[in-house]
Amino acid sequence: MHFAFRLVENGQRGIKDIKIDDVEGLYFQLPNMHANFQAFPELVFIDTSVKQKCRGLEDFDDGAELFLVVISGLNNEGQNIIFGCGILKELTREALCWLLDNFRKSNCSSFEHAIALERDITTLEDEIVDPEVIISDCSEPVNTAVEVVFTHKTSHLYC
Repeated sequence: MHFAFRLVENGQRGIKDIKIDDVEGLYFQLPNMHANFQAFPELVFIDTSVKQKCRGLEDFDDGAELFLVVISGLNNEGQNIIFGCGILKELTREALCWLLDNFRKSNCSSFEHAIALERDITTLEDEIVDPEVIISDCSEPVNTAVEVVFTHKTSHLYC
């Protein structure tokens, strides 16, 4: 599984030392999600429309919102398949850039399955597989993040 945490501070910490207040975002990709993207990288959907209020969780303020970001595509039978997921405290350009950059790097052909903090993810640019087309809503943070993270070879369309 690929994991990445976006931390509030850049201190040297291990996974065991992370507290919920330090985490601004979480990106994860299961092995089958990675395999799906490697098989069908042509079209990617980015859905940022799901937000949930936190209630009854002791580490969150009651009523705090979390945003679910689903990165998906289609297989050769036209079925929806998930490539990766993220949970963000804020839906900002910086948070989305971080999430999409982790998605992009985790789909590098030589990326090893590991738990990695943001500073530990290193890949070779020429091994990264970029989608041909990305379809997303036309919100400003998503538009900017897609432009910043993905190459000029990727077309960005709005739904």
